[in-house]
Amino acid sequence: MGPSVCVIARAWIELSRGGPSAWSSSRESLTVKSRFSAPGLWKGGRVPERLCCPVDAYMLLERGGRLLMLRRAPNAAYAASLLCPPSGHVEPGEDVAAAAVRETAEETGIHLEPGQLRCAVVIHHRSPSGQARLGWFFTAEHGWAGDPVNREPSKHAELAWIDPGAPPRDMVAYTWAGLTAWRSGAQFAVHWQEPGSPVHYDPGYEHELTLLPAGPPVLHLRQEASAH
Repeated sequence: MGPSVCVIARAWIELSRGGPSAWSSSRESLTVKSRFSAPGLWKGGRVPERLCCPVDAYMLLERGGRLLMLRRAPNAAYAASLLCPPSGHVEPGEDVAAAAVRETAEETGIHLEPGQLRCAVVIHHRSPSGQARLGWFFTAEHGWAGDPVNREPSKHAELAWIDPGAPPRDMVAYTWAGLTAWRSGAQFAVHWQEPGSPVHYDPGYEHELTLLPAGPPVLHLRQEASAH
């Protein structure tokens, strides 16, 4: 078994600070060191800077044409008192579908199976503070069971059901971007907020969302190739 994600991440950090001679006190770290210190990987033994951003998993639970939202607590560090779906960060060793299932159960008490999930849209988002991240938005198959409850009252003030076609102003802009892209049928989108843009949804900033067209189906490409 190879080194864990955390070990590799730690190795990159240490190597970027001190080069390939750094952090070699354990067997696992020596393995990482040997893999990352091969000649030619980078000049001067220093790790090149690469983009590394958090991954978020969102669950869009629909019932009767309305979507379930959670209102973030007034003292939340981010997006205080704003609405967002059940969601959270993907943890090390966890895939995005598993994260969506876990966060939904933790926050609302609704237990889903991974097979019930459908990928709605993937958003490359940048916040007004400049933090880039990837958001995977999922829906659940019709017929999911149970009554949602607020299982984390220290993090969320209340549950709310909204009309996805009329997004309220007290919704997180990132959430609005995911809902809008999903409702438009887009599979991928970029929501690139500028410094000074509001964290909440504001119709005056809708231009910060760009829907990305998907490529042609593989079958269509094969048919074109056979025609030639």
